[in-house]
This record gives sequence, structure tokens and C-alpha cells, in this order.
Amino acid sequence: MDNLSKLMLTTALDFVTQREIPGNQGFEDSKFQELIEMQGWRKGQAWCAYFAELVVRTAGFEKHANIFSSSAVETFKNCQANSDLFKIYKIPSIGDIAVWQRYESNKQTWMGHIGIIVGMGKGMIVCVEGNSNAEGGREGLEVAIVVRDPAAIPTTGLRLLGFIRVIP
Repeated sequence: MDNLSKLMLTTALDFVTQREIPGNQGFEDSKFQELIEMQGWRKGQAWCAYFAELVVRTAGFEKHANIFSSSAVETFKNCQANSDLFKIYKIPSIGDIAVWQRYESNKQTWMGHIGIIVGMGKGMIVCVEGNSNAEGGREGLEVAIVVRDPAAIPTTGLRLLGFIRVIP
């Protein structure tokens, strides 16, 4: 594993167990709330993309973080358009940012979810995700470690868009 991957992994893991006040109303840890607010988060907003941005900034990639949006799907599109800062892959690597788009009745929605890959094995990826829970809900209560099947193609639920890799 290269140094960038290790840095993204350890940075993401440092935030595991941070918890929100239900309904996206804030966070139990005031310091964590301050950090998320510095990314642009406001009460009532989903915060998985803000968490991914926080990990990228905390890992020392400030110029990369400016591409992030409050939306996971929009963040993916921004990264695709900025190939000097990010590369998009279909095959994951530890330290990559995984992005999913939500589908309802087999149709894309504007909603999505995002997490940092910290492990892989047997057709599954292990991610640290903000606004999630151990069961993988995209409207969770914490920064959680979640195991996901990247090949899943549900008619309603999250479908993988791809993996974003930071270019140092």
C-alpha cells in the first residue's frame, strides 16, 4: 500500500464512531461538528460528502477538496472533470473514494452516497462512511465501517458509480 492510501485509510478510521444528533441536526462532539461545518455542512443536510471532503482535507490534500460538493453524485462528476487532481476507476484500491447513486424503481435519482475504502476482499469493499451505520444506511447516525458489494445492482437502492483516486 502506498503512502497516499495509508494516509486516506488512517485519516478516515480516526473519525469512526463520531455520532450525529438524529435528523442531521448536529453532532455529539462539538469539535467534529466544527470540522464538518468548515466543509460547508449546515443543520438538516445529509453529510456523507462533507465527511469525504473532511477526510481529503485532513489527509493534506487541500487543493483536491475544493472539487467536493454537498452531493456525492455531483462530487463524482466534478472529479471526472478534473483529471489533473483525480482519476476515476472501476476497480477499487484502498484509500479510494467510492461513490454510489441512488435508484428508485430502476431510475437514477440525484441522491447518492460516498465513503473511503479501508479494506477489500471476496467481492466486497469495506468503507468508512459518514452519515451511515453498520447496516449501510445512507441516512445513518454516525461515521461507520460498512461492508458493501460493489457489484450490486438493485432496482431501488445504491448502485456504484465508481472509485475516485486522489492524485498527489
